[in-house]
Amino acid sequence: MDPRDQAARELVGASDDSPIVKLCDALCWEGGKQRWDLILVAPDGHIRSQANGEWRDVMDLPVKMVLALVRRFTVVAQLDLIHHVPEQTGGARFLVDGRPFDIQVRVRRAASGEESVTVEFVHAAA
Repeated sequence: MDPRDQAARELVGASDDSPIVKLCDALCWEGGKQRWDLILVAPDGHIRSQANGEWRDVMDLPVKMVLALVRRFTVVAQLDLIHHVPEQTGGARFLVDGRPFDIQVRVRRAASGEESVTVEFVHAAA
């Protein structure tokens, strides 16, 4: 079943859970609010966003936290946590300030074992 067929989850900036869940939710919330097109989480912890073709640095995450953030996006997009394949794609639906948007999450695993994630925002028409 497509995860976007489920009820959308309201994001309000950050949840009351672990720091990684809060960070994941905050990135999705900010991306929805600011109408970002993409978020890239690199294996070195560098997080960038793109809006209207313009790239911006968001933050540098400690490398030891990257895998946890990639795993959190994997869970949000209902991807397979057990089998490590070179690339997986999934999605989710959220509400930010009552406005729905979908995210497409692509998790990539390099031969070296490093993982990265790309989150593409698909905003509903205004």
